[in-house]
Amino acid sequence: MKNMSKVLLVSVILTMLLMNVMIEAEETNEFEIYADKLSSINVFKGTSNGFELDRSPTRLEGLVMLIRLLGKEDDALVESNMESVFTDVPSWGIPYTNYAFKNGLSKGIGNNIFGADQSLDAQSYHTFLLRALGYDDSMGDFNWNEANAFALEKGIIGKNTYNDLQTKPLLRRHLAQSSYVSLFINKKDTEKTLINTLVESGDIDATVANQLEISDSQVKIIDLDKEAEYVKIQNKGSQSIDIGGWTMVSEKGYQTFVFPTGYVLEPNQICTLTSGKLKDTGDFMMAATTIWNNSDSDNGILLDSSGSEVSRWVD
Repeated sequence: MKNMSKVLLVSVILTMLLMNVMIEAEETNEFEIYADKLSSINVFKGTSNGFELDRSPTRLEGLVMLIRLLGKEDDALVESNMESVFTDVPSWGIPYTNYAFKNGLSKGIGNNIFGADQSLDAQSYHTFLLRALGYDDSMGDFNWNEANAFALEKGIIGKNTYNDLQTKPLLRRHLAQSSYVSLFINKKDTEKTLINTLVESGDIDATVANQLEISDSQVKIIDLDKEAEYVKIQNKGSQSIDIGGWTMVSEKGYQTFVFPTGYVLEPNQICTLTSGKLKDTGDFMMAATTIWNNSDSDNGILLDSSGSEVSRWVD
C-alpha cells in the first residue's frame, strides 16, 4: 500500500511538472510571435542562441531596441565617431547612448555612468517607452517609481504582466510584448498611434506596418480606401467563419458598423463596406455619410464579438 501511495505521489508530481512545462512553452510561443513581428522591421534581434526570450536584458540592449523601435537607428549611428557621454559604454554602444542622452530618452544612472551591462528593470524600460509616446517624467506626467502603473494605465502592459513584474525580473519576452503593443498606442494628447507617426515620418514603410498585426483569425482587412470610402474584408482561411456581431471601426472618429447576426464569410469571400458616395454599392453600408478622415491618420480596426482586435489597417 505504501509503494502504491509513493507511485501515485510521483505520478502527481510528474503530471504537475509536465503541465508547468507545457504552460511555459505556450507562453514562450506567444512571445515569439511578438519577437518575430518586431524582427521583421529590425527592431528585435536575436543572437546565435535565438531570441533568448527568457533572459534578462541589459540596459544597453533595451535602449538599442527602443531606438530601433523609433526608427532612429540611422540617426544614432551618426554619433559613431563622437566621444561618449558615459564612461562605461562599449564602443559599439556609444552612438545609441549618446543619441538617447541628447534626445531625452535616457539620462543614465548618475556619475556619467549609463549602466550598460546592468540588468534592465521594468520601470526603466517602461520609462523609455512612455517617453517615446510623448510623456515626460521631468514635467510630472509620471515618475520612475510608478512607471509600471502608468504603463498599465496607458495600455502598454496588461494586468497579468503588471502583477508578474511586481515580484519577477523583466525578461526579453516582456520587451518584445510591450514594445509591440506600444506601436499601436496613441501618442500623448494626439489621436495618432506611434506606428502612424513612424509611417508618416518615413521611418517605417506603410506596407510593412500593415503586416505587423498579430491575430490567429483568418479574417483580414485587405483594403481600405479613405477617399473612395470603402473597406474590404476577406476570409483567407479554408473554413466558413461567422462574423455576426463583429465590428468595423474608423479609429479617428470611432464610427462603427456591426455585422448582422448570423452573417458568414465563406473561404476566400470578400465583403465590402461602403459609405458616402458609394453607400449603396457594397455588401453593407457602413454609413450614409463620409466617415474616413482624409486629412489625418485614420486606422481601420476589425473587432470580434468579444471586442478583441482581429485585424488592423494602418493608415
